[in-house]
Amino acid sequence: MAQAVLSGDLLDSFLDEMQTVLQGAPSHPAKRQQVVDAVWAQLQQQESLLRPKDMDSLQQLHQLALALRQPAFSQRLLATHGAGAVNRVPDPQAQYEASIRLAFMQAEAVQQQWPEAAPDAAPAPEFTAALNAAAQAIAAPAASMQSLDAWHQLADWAERCRVHTLTRRCAEGIHAIGVVDPERAAWRSLDRARLHLQLGRSHLAEGDADAARREGQAAYDALSQAPSDQDIDHDDWLACVAELAPLMPERLHALCAQVRAAYPRELAPGMRRQCEVKLARIEAAVLQQQGDLAAALAKAQLGRFDCSDEDEDLFTPQVLGWLQQAGPWDTLAELVFENVWNVRPGVFEQAAGIVREQLAGGQHPSHLWPLAQAHARLEADFRASKSGQDAEQALADALAASRQIKPGNVEADLVEGYWLCKQRRNLLALGKALPLLERAAREAPQHCNADVARFLIQARIQVQGMQEGLALPPPPAQAAGWAYSLGNMMYFDDEDISEQCKNKGKWPQDKGLELAIHYHRLGLQRFESFFATGQGLFRDGDAHVYSMLCNNLGIELRTLGVEHVDEAIALHRKGLATSPFAEHLNSIMRCHKLAGRHAELIDAAEELWRFSEQYGFSRHDPSGYIEWVLLALYYTDRDAEVSIWLPRLDGWWRALDEDERAEFNESYHIALNAALRNMAYVNLNDALTRLHAVADDMRALQSAELTRLLGDNFEVCHDLDTAMRLYREALALAQREANERELGLIPEAIAKCQAAIDERDKAAEKAKPWWKPW
Repeated sequence: MAQAVLSGDLLDSFLDEMQTVLQGAPSHPAKRQQVVDAVWAQLQQQESLLRPKDMDSLQQLHQLALALRQPAFSQRLLATHGAGAVNRVPDPQAQYEASIRLAFMQAEAVQQQWPEAAPDAAPAPEFTAALNAAAQAIAAPAASMQSLDAWHQLADWAERCRVHTLTRRCAEGIHAIGVVDPERAAWRSLDRARLHLQLGRSHLAEGDADAARREGQAAYDALSQAPSDQDIDHDDWLACVAELAPLMPERLHALCAQVRAAYPRELAPGMRRQCEVKLARIEAAVLQQQGDLAAALAKAQLGRFDCSDEDEDLFTPQVLGWLQQAGPWDTLAELVFENVWNVRPGVFEQAAGIVREQLAGGQHPSHLWPLAQAHARLEADFRASKSGQDAEQALADALAASRQIKPGNVEADLVEGYWLCKQRRNLLALGKALPLLERAAREAPQHCNADVARFLIQARIQVQGMQEGLALPPPPAQAAGWAYSLGNMMYFDDEDISEQCKNKGKWPQDKGLELAIHYHRLGLQRFESFFATGQGLFRDGDAHVYSMLCNNLGIELRTLGVEHVDEAIALHRKGLATSPFAEHLNSIMRCHKLAGRHAELIDAAEELWRFSEQYGFSRHDPSGYIEWVLLALYYTDRDAEVSIWLPRLDGWWRALDEDERAEFNESYHIALNAALRNMAYVNLNDALTRLHAVADDMRALQSAELTRLLGDNFEVCHDLDTAMRLYREALALAQREANERELGLIPEAIAKCQAAIDERDKAAEKAKPWWKPW
């Protein structure tokens, strides 16, 4: 009996079954291979029956074959069914994309069949041909129709596999798309410079320094001779110089000067210093490239600082590599310890590896190596929620080894005190840790990060008591970033320290605020000192953290009272100039409210609204501040401007999703009530019409406050009977809610409204003709 061909749903079921079997294979190599062999046997048996009709089925089969390490099977499959699957795609653009997809699959199969040789060896000709075929598929239509993503994907592939001629072809393809894109008109010169930089980098990788230098010169000319209508700022120059410097190392100083000349006059000190940090890194790399390692290491000291646009440190790994070549070995040990101790992203693993190498070789002994090794292991175990006697013994051995190499060293006390606090947190451990951490704080403040300082505060409280512990001078924070974190721990994020110290009493909020202000002022000083001098610790450079510190310190000062609002506003303006975000503007508005500055509050609210529209603000809640704006408009005789703010409030409400509306429902309607009250002073009829339209929605919320405010508005609009009904409804709601505030306000509103009704009725009675007593 003939077997059914595998196509459509039958093929999908077969592929799902094979994938399920593979995914369930055991991890043991021999047993896993048995499963792989069984699936491969199944696939071979069905080869003549496979009929993939679309690109998705074809790609699933291709991926299955590569997972089984059977690239020849994939090549046969693609050769037999690929063209048909592409041709069955009806839409021309989708068919073009399918042809690229097929070409990429063919290249993947060839790459697995011809794996990469030694790092310096050229790739197999068959693989190069497959990649060139993919380029041909991408370049088939006119440039305006080509896939930019596909060119970028192929470019990465070609660079990774050292197919240099194809790397350059991809760069030209990417540039050609930009040339015909009208939206890139303002960046033509920058795009041309980037093309030459990509070409130059490819030539340099290929070993052709002369060709690389020519492309570098062409890139420089494109930037320096750009017409006035071209948009090239200092960030563009900086990014390009980072690529230009290796191509034209002899022009290094001129290139750096070009970046500095492009700084705008209003560039904030923090952002200017970040640019200088990146220039120092470029200079250090070129000096190392030229063989001047001592000069490179000296310049690197100015480049080892956090920058706000980096998720991890990519420069320190280079510096560690340079130090490994020739030392100084003490400097290497100190830098490795710093990065292991602070678990720095992008560096920690490499630094831990250097520790293992140094301890295994023993050629450059240091008391820091065993400490770094123990700390790295304990941190890894702690993050994996692992603990045990082995780890504790390893720490004890490391402490003993470190103290044997350098008796009485402070770093051993630091590590011991830290782990006594982190692992145990009982009174006995904290009592032992306290003198160790106190010594470290005095003698090695450069290693007393925010966690160390927090542990020291907790140990003081546990050993000496809450009041006595907090009365001592605060632990140091030599890095601005540590001071920022510590300030937050004391006030904004005090849950952890409150929990750890609750057995000694309630965490004092006033003292927490005092400590927060102390640390944030200290952090401000350290940031601004670094911005001015370039000297400091690695956590002194992040301009966005500086802006966040300005924001938090501004809020803390505002909390102290109206006499501090001007200082708070100045801090928020510094933060906005450095790394802007909407919370600064929100707090500036609140400062003006606290100070009773009505015109300034309106201006700040306008600035906040426009910023949120342009850049976004996930926590933007105009229902929380529009009442303040409306009151300020009233006090400044600008009630007519309600016509600006009411549509804004409505537009914000319309843009909310269902969950957000549920969250802001009451506050929105309270703000809407306030807006309609202002509107009533300007256009009573329009306000009354809108009130009638929204009254049922507001009453449905069953809020005593909102119903009372609705009544107030009807009273302002002279609809006294409706107002009285709403007040009585609000009173019933307040009684049900046991809302003391509303129970105080509503009877006054009822009495006032009743007096107005009595006055109205008396006036109406007097207005009747004397001959109509009825």
